Amino acid sequence: MTSHSGRSLLYRKIDRIYRFKLQKNQMINVTKQLRIVYTRIITSIAFLPAIIAIGFLFLLWAMVELDFSEFGKHIKSNAGWLSLKDASTVRSIISTVAGAVLSHQHYISA
Repeated sequence: MTSHSGRSLLYRKIDRIYRFKLQKNQMINVTKQLRIVYTRIITSIAFLPAIIAIGFLFLLWAMVELDFSEFGKHIKSNAGWLSLKDASTVRSIISTVAGAVLSHQHYISA
C-alpha cells in the first residue's frame, strides 16, 4: 500500500510540475502575443494621428472648461480682442489652419 501511495504522490508531483510548466508557457505566449499587438499598434500608420486626435480632444475639453469658468469669463471681459465678432473671421482662421495642415501633409508624404 505504501508503494501505491508513493507512486500516486510521485504522479501528483509530476502532474503539478507539468501544469506549472504549461502555465508558464501559456504566460509566455500571452506576453508574446501582447508584444506583437503592441508592436503592430505602435508601427501602424494611424497611431500618431490617433494620439494627436486624443491630445486635441483633451485640449478641447480643457478649453471649454476654461471658457465657462469664472476665470475664463473674467479674461474674456477684460480682453475683448480674444473674442471673435463675426463668422467670416472664424471661417478664414479655419481655412488657413486646414490649408496649413494639408500642405504640411503633402510635404511629409512627398
